[in-house]
Amino acid sequence: MVEKGLVPDAYTYNVIIHGLCKGKKLKDAKLVMEEMTEMGLKPHYSMYSALIDGLMREGSIDEVFRLKDEVISSGMELNLAADNAIIHGFCKYGEIGKAVEIVHEMTRMGCKPNSQTYCCLIEGYCREHDTGRVFELLNEMERRNLAPSEGTYCTIINELCHPKDLSRASDLLRKMFASGLKPGVAICRTLIMCYTREEAITVLLEMKEKGLVPDVVTYSSVISGFCKQAEIEKAVQLYDEMCSKGIDPNIYMFNSLIDGLCKLGDMRRARKLFDGIQEKGFAPDNVTYSTMIDGYCKAGDLAEGFNLFNVKQSEEAGCNNYEILIEVHCKKDNLIEAFQLQEEILGKGLLSKGTAYDTLIDGVCKKGDLSKAVGVLDETRQQGVKPHFGTYSSSSSSRQ
Repeated sequence: MVEKGLVPDAYTYNVIIHGLCKGKKLKDAKLVMEEMTEMGLKPHYSMYSALIDGLMREGSIDEVFRLKDEVISSGMELNLAADNAIIHGFCKYGEIGKAVEIVHEMTRMGCKPNSQTYCCLIEGYCREHDTGRVFELLNEMERRNLAPSEGTYCTIINELCHPKDLSRASDLLRKMFASGLKPGVAICRTLIMCYTREEAITVLLEMKEKGLVPDVVTYSSVISGFCKQAEIEKAVQLYDEMCSKGIDPNIYMFNSLIDGLCKLGDMRRARKLFDGIQEKGFAPDNVTYSTMIDGYCKAGDLAEGFNLFNVKQSEEAGCNNYEILIEVHCKKDNLIEAFQLQEEILGKGLLSKGTAYDTLIDGVCKKGDLSKAVGVLDETRQQGVKPHFGTYSSSSSSRQ
């Protein structure tokens, strides 16, 4: 522009400097501001605010104070936006004391903190885990008829969930709803994962009433709670509701539901879910197979249990699956088959947690074969597996 004889005005410089600051080209923005001064134009305080905000985000605190001194020496005063940028930067970098000093300085200059000022301080104190000071600031905001932002509410709720201070977190969530703000799904999910089953259901209902759509992790947490309490029908109902909304389950949810159904002995529905895993684009994992195999064996359907074991074995049988079947064989006095499976564990280089050895020793002890029991016990030591107390009890009782 200058080369063509066109002289930029203050508005043009303002646009350029703001654009450079947004693009994180702070050195260029400073150069343009210096050029502007040389042209006899006085930078607007909003330009300084934009540059200070960019420098604080970059962590150039010394440069910020140099620029601040420059502004004051030119006879200008920083506006509230610039002060808030400095306060936000200090809070972000853990310098909450310096942030408070800026607030005091603002107040002495007759500039009252606004909602953004308070929100910056609250987020800073949350980083310091000082919830007492956080609630003092919230009360102060309320007295001044200032409202926290959605992000500030969420920051506080997140902080309260960690020390399990859930009653105050719940109060804040309801305040958000009452003020017309909608907390993000992530916040509700955090609360649900910390809550008891009844409280989690309440939050889930409130989310739906306020038009928030729970995500798969939120549903999964509540469904898992139902399954653990053997309220499988409620879990299945929630699963069906989730699927009707077009939300795909994850493998953790499948495993929770299958485990709940297997514990009830409802292998028909457990198998239906098991078969549906691949339809949803997943593959059953070791937990899924172990749960199903264990369920079939406890339901007395050994044939189907072994069938699933063989399917998994063709892929990669986990040690837990072997141990389930070894236990079944030992209970039925099929010790030859049990020891064959143990040989397979060793042959595949799988490391037993000791459960298989315990079961085998218990089985041979009940048969009165002490020498065999001692042999298995020696093998546990060779494999570096520490036998449980019950293992020694079984072998010692056979000696008597």
